[in-house]
Amino acid sequence: MKTHFKTWLLALIGLTVLSGLPMSSAQAHGEKALEPFIRMRTIQWYDVQWSTQKFNVDDEVSVSGKFHVAEDWPISVPKPEASFLNISTPGPVLI
Repeated sequence: MKTHFKTWLLALIGLTVLSGLPMSSAQAHGEKALEPFIRMRTIQWYDVQWSTQKFNVDDEVSVSGKFHVAEDWPISVPKPEASFLNISTPGPVLI
């Protein structure tokens, strides 16, 4: 009986200590997995222009346009200090 009590007591103390440690947010490339209401509240792109409408593999393409940073940035998304442009299009993938 005392052995079980000690085991449970140590487990409870361990969980209490772990719950007090700071937790950091995960940093990953799961943007497409985010809910639309989170993605649409970050940066909105508009007046986007492509340098060409048709291109082959390994051709360079310029994408220009304007963007607006949302005023009500979601709490669950850290504000970017650096950003990388990812173009999601229906069809071939641009890298």
